[in-house]
Amino acid sequence: MSISKSMVIEFCGLPGVGKSTIARALEEHGFVRVRIRGKAELLGYNLAYLVTYPIAFFKMLFCITKTSFAHGRFYRLFMNVFLDTNARIYKAKRGSMPMIVDQGHLQALLSLSYHKLSGEEVSAFLKYLPKPDRVFVFEAPADVRIAHLKERGYTPREEEASTDEWFRYLEDNMNTIMEYVTQKSAYPTTVISTDQPIEPVVEEIRATV
Repeated sequence: MSISKSMVIEFCGLPGVGKSTIARALEEHGFVRVRIRGKAELLGYNLAYLVTYPIAFFKMLFCITKTSFAHGRFYRLFMNVFLDTNARIYKAKRGSMPMIVDQGHLQALLSLSYHKLSGEEVSAFLKYLPKPDRVFVFEAPADVRIAHLKERGYTPREEEASTDEWFRYLEDNMNTIMEYVTQKSAYPTTVISTDQPIEPVVEEIRATV
């Protein structure tokens, strides 16, 4: 089946659920996984994003700065969360095919949270950000996610005491984010278990969009 429908699809889920793997699989079916290629695209799309969504730009920048002051990680958050996310979102909005953003604003919120988030904080963060056309939230049991992360050599960051504590911390905030997008927002959202072969996941996404 050939797909030509223009839409922005955002993936969300805890590390290890398979967001990037699913995005790559969907590329074989007419979907486009958004990538930022080089500094020219990164800076150019951020400038365009600033002009198009100035409130969203400065709101997210404020969150990045506030978080980095408390935890001393401005460069990583600014480059890998702020600039990269803005660029991906803007590039996706310009696409003429189904555009997959596997590291979007919902994932950025998860990256920025160093305490247990309230629903009010989630709502305030997302209020002015450009919305995707559809969100897919991926779920998998902790043992499956941990196994996937170990295969990739992914470990907790220096400031996180252990893998178990790291996952409990992330899971609390992921649940709050999921409650917001599935119950209290205008995000059309589908929740999919990735504790299954990838083919059924891909087919469910194709059938939904």
